[in-house]
Amino acid sequence: MAERRDVLKSKMSIKTAFLDLRKEKDIRKITVTEIIDCANISKGTFYSHYTDIYDLQEQIENEIIAVIFSGIENENITAIIDEPFKWVLKIVAAFYNQRESISCLMGKSNNYNFFFKCESELLRLLRYSDNYFDNEAKRIIIDNCIASMIVRNCYNVVKDEHGGTDLNGTASIISEFIYKMLH
Repeated sequence: MAERRDVLKSKMSIKTAFLDLRKEKDIRKITVTEIIDCANISKGTFYSHYTDIYDLQEQIENEIIAVIFSGIENENITAIIDEPFKWVLKIVAAFYNQRESISCLMGKSNNYNFFFKCESELLRLLRYSDNYFDNEAKRIIIDNCIASMIVRNCYNVVKDEHGGTDLNGTASIISEFIYKMLH
């Protein structure tokens, strides 16, 4: 069932206010009062959607992660290994498209928790795909290498520290490494 338009509008106002505040302040220094003032909503409206500021951040992170990994959750590991470029480009582009919100969530202190969550989600997706490897230990190590390499380089894309390559170039280098590592 779709949420009502007024509910969606309230949630969007809250998220926007939070992310605007998060650009400048550590999460521990943000108050619900600041958010409701910026969002022009009541305290009751805030608490009808979120238990606290940390719940708000968690829900925003989960929404962004769902967007980043949408479309690859049903991929077959064989396709990823044999032709990683398309798959990697989807992820890199999704991080790039969400970079402003991700940067806000990281805050000035460069909190990496979001990226740890992304790596965990990518590992989950890899582990639930078809089993390509004959050895479970090999699969775990390779899955960790792939997830870490992709997410770490997506961090560089978000921070604009990707060596001047465009998204295709970044995805191509990561894909080439994955392909050569596995063949």
